Amino acid sequence: MLEFYFFRSQLVNRALLNYFLDELNLLSHLNNLRAFYFLATGRFGLAFCSELSRILLSNDDVRVIYHVNSMRQILYTSLDQAEELNHSTDILHLTSKVNIPNSLSLLDSTLLDYFDLNYSIQWPLNILISSEMLNKYQIIFRFLLRILIVKQILNEIWVMLKSCKYSFFSSIAYISFQVNNRMLP
Repeated sequence: MLEFYFFRSQLVNRALLNYFLDELNLLSHLNNLRAFYFLATGRFGLAFCSELSRILLSNDDVRVIYHVNSMRQILYTSLDQAEELNHSTDILHLTSKVNIPNSLSLLDSTLLDYFDLNYSIQWPLNILISSEMLNKYQIIFRFLLRILIVKQILNEIWVMLKSCKYSFFSSIAYISFQVNNRMLP
């Protein structure tokens, strides 16, 4: 009798696993979560950072990124540049929180804490990918986004310093060349 129940439970487990993996595409959802929240592919994260930076630096008020139009532009431009726009617009949303302070600045460390990247999960997938799990993914996303923004700023500073260094040394080389040519008969 025990073997009968064991056999039946194996059939049910196999059927559930096939249903979640094949019909509900669980693996594609997990890959999407990895790509968007963990910035795993890189393309989405870089596009998101560059679009966010562009909007922040082109406006006097940093709270403009929390406006619905700005958030749509950031998300859709990022998805388009990452070539994910076709299948991700209905499951991915960028929303802002209600209690945004009036005194935010570009240098404020909490600037990224007032919006969330939301991934829509329908029933029955929400049994496996719960809202608590998605909240933890959002925290990781904000942390990784901060790191990516700092990396992008450091890269821009490095490029700027590198170009200044070459122009500085090329001007010194040009002056020394002129001095050498004048000193020699």
